[in-house]
Amino acid sequence: MKNSLLLASIVSLSLAACGGGGAGTAQNSTTTGATSSGQTSTGTGSNQTSTGTNGSSQTNNGTVASTCVNKLGSNWVKVGMKSLDYVIYGGGKFLGASWDGAATSTDGAIWSEVPVIKQFDAIGYGLGNFVGFVYPNQQPAIKPVYSTDGVNWSPGQVSAELDGKYNISPLEIVAGGGRLITSDKFSSLIIWSADGKLWQKAVGLPVNVIPKNYVLNWLAYANGSFFAAGTGSTSNKYQIFSSTDGNSWKEIIIKGDGIFPSTLIAGMQYIGNQYVAIDQNGVIATSRDAINWQTALNTNAKVEGFGNFMVAGAGQLMTVVGSRENSRVYYSCDGASWSSVGIQTGIFGFKLAIGNSSAVIVDGSFGYVSKF
Repeated sequence: MKNSLLLASIVSLSLAACGGGGAGTAQNSTTTGATSSGQTSTGTGSNQTSTGTNGSSQTNNGTVASTCVNKLGSNWVKVGMKSLDYVIYGGGKFLGASWDGAATSTDGAIWSEVPVIKQFDAIGYGLGNFVGFVYPNQQPAIKPVYSTDGVNWSPGQVSAELDGKYNISPLEIVAGGGRLITSDKFSSLIIWSADGKLWQKAVGLPVNVIPKNYVLNWLAYANGSFFAAGTGSTSNKYQIFSSTDGNSWKEIIIKGDGIFPSTLIAGMQYIGNQYVAIDQNGVIATSRDAINWQTALNTNAKVEGFGNFMVAGAGQLMTVVGSRENSRVYYSCDGASWSSVGIQTGIFGFKLAIGNSSAVIVDGSFGYVSKF
């Protein structure tokens, strides 16, 4: 019988959603980048402030922003759960995993342990399957696995080109365009799958433009293309890579606005007909073409850990910035106007997933859930 993991201590955090309520609650919550009637908003770049009128939503440069409403992100409760290092959402449920095993949840609050399978190094969802990579029976070589329900798992395969030749430690698994991809945490190696069962080596990044010892830091699927970026012996904050199939990749040299990027990009998504990215110093920016970028918000807080720090789901974006002692969750429904709320205990090396009616944050020792 599955063990149900129930709520432990609860911390309630309140914040007005985009376009409603007021900032400055007892939980030190703020709304940034957008304004509404009677609400003060912190501008971006120039640190200006402005007050909206008639309930409209404006950016600090006076242009009218989206009137969408954030459904998730304003209220979080601390959840007692199995130690989880990763969390994803797919097939109507959350799947969390770690070296110690895995658990599933339909609402992010009550979790059931997944029997038998342990030692997960990465998980994802796509093409109707949950997918993962594990170290079976303490074997040194990592192996792919897949499942239709996140509970019952079957072994996957790697192509002959990969089998026994690469010791892969997957960074994160990303789905899009009928493909799944992942990359090695310690190199620029990319592998892909068309079904979640058989994995093949990608042609990969153009070797003539990547620096020595290049390591990918994050992967994303946004507006019909895969994106990736990393660091090496020399770092170029304007360099990212894109691919339409996850196999062959090309270099993109982006153009900033003098504020973004302030350092290496830490993640990217697509919402409201624009790309949205965050850099490692917590500066968030938007772009129509993934090349020319305009700063939307400077959170003045670094991001810590690996993987894509811009997470999408349920028509929203979320990210967590700051240190373990002082972390904030930023959330937006359009990528231009952002609200934030503090997490009391702090998150380091967090993983975040957004479902249809709830969002979950885990960091290996505890978790938070936001619901509507």
